[in-house]
Parts: sequence; C-alpha cells; structure tokens
Amino acid sequence: MSDPHDPYRPDLSKPPQEPGPQGYGQPYEQGPSPYPPQQPPWGQVHPGGAPAQWTPQSPYGAHQPAPRDGVSLTGFFVSLTCCLGPLAVLLGLIGLGRTGAGKREGRWAAVSAIVIGALGTLGMVAAVGGGFWLFNNSRLIEETSVGRCYDRFMADSSSVPLLTPQDCDEPHDGEMVALTDQAEVDEVFASLGVDQDEASGAQRREACALLAPERYGDALSSDDVRARFLSDWDNPSGRDVVGCFVESADGQLTTPLTQR
Repeated sequence: MSDPHDPYRPDLSKPPQEPGPQGYGQPYEQGPSPYPPQQPPWGQVHPGGAPAQWTPQSPYGAHQPAPRDGVSLTGFFVSLTCCLGPLAVLLGLIGLGRTGAGKREGRWAAVSAIVIGALGTLGMVAAVGGGFWLFNNSRLIEETSVGRCYDRFMADSSSVPLLTPQDCDEPHDGEMVALTDQAEVDEVFASLGVDQDEASGAQRREACALLAPERYGDALSSDDVRARFLSDWDNPSGRDVVGCFVESADGQLTTPLTQR
C-alpha cells in the first residue's frame, strides 16, 4: 500500500488540480507590468481588432518653406527710385511667373513693383512731355518781340522768367512793349531820380513809357496796368537784355494795349 506520508508521491486523496499557464500547480497570478504597453508597428489597433491605417512619414523631415524670390524683391526696390519705372515693371512681370503656384515667396513684391513702376513710368512720361512742350513753346526775354503777347511762366523775382506766346485777342498775362539793355534802363531811372529797385508802380510805368514806342503812351498812363522789367539774368547789368512787360493790375489782358 502506498504510504500517505511519502514525500515523493502526491496525495492521491486530493482532487487533481488544473494546470496553470506554465503547466504546474495553481494559475500564475500576473501583477501589473512595470513596462509601458508596446504599440504594434502598424499603428493603433481599433476596438474591433483591425489595425489603424498607417501613415508613411517623409524621409526628409518636415515641410520646408518656399524660398524668397530675389527678382520680385529687386523689382520692388527698383520701383521706389525716380527714373527706373520701366525696369521695375519688367522685373515685376518676371517675378509673377517665378512666384506662381507658391513656388517662391514674394508675390506681393512682384505686384507692388508692377503697380508702382507703372505709376512712376506714367509720371516720367508726363514730365518729359511737359518739358518737351515747354522747350518748344517758351521764350527767353531776348527771344521775345515788341507788340507780342505772352503768358508768364516762372516770372517771379527769384528766377529767370519764361514766356509762352499767346494771341493778344485771347486772355493773356501781358504784352511786351519795350526791349533794351540794362544800361539804358539804369539811365532812364536815373533821369527820374529814383533807383529801379525802389521805384513805385507809377514810376515804373513812366520809365517803361520812355523806353516803349509812342503808341503805348496812353495805356501806360493808366493805373489799370503795371510795368515789370524782366531779364534772362537774376542780376542784369550792362548789355544784358531787359524787357518791359506790361500786365493788367487785376487779372489778365484780353485785348492789345493799343486798343485799351
């Protein structure tokens, strides 16, 4: 018979035990793992058991911003200059093509170059056209003629005046009634006993009447006109040409002085 106290033999009177996870004795009670749960290489698993869709990662890292376009920036800075508007427009048009579809940054600079450059070009064309017109239509004092009517341009005392020819039967600034030199003008004012710079309006008309043809005598005696001595020089002297230019005292003249 078997000995119930035999240490090399299990007690046959005890019910057999279910094998544990390792096949011996009671089931092994597994405690919490000290390591974080491992994620499967294909991503997170849905509750249904299907793996989430795997999103491939770029081997070159994060998205790099588009480079700035130097042509567009150059066109913008060129457009800020005074005389390079056409070049700015050209660079802006090239920049539009280079910055299309987000290939490069700086599209704002290309658009600004076109707009500012176009405005600058129009201003330059207007200035050149105005200068060309003025060159062809203006007259220096020595180029004027007695009995001709003119409009004044830059005829203040601090600059050399330019006169543009006008019809005497149309509104005009004044009429040239005498052409002489500064030496004779000095003699006339000396005969009146007054310095030219200190002469009154009446004395200027009187001096102009002494230098002008007799037909202007009646017009120059009226307070409705004033006489201005003009020259191509800021400080005329000697043989420098001086003209006596007669204007209306209150507005423009509309008829020749001899018909007033």
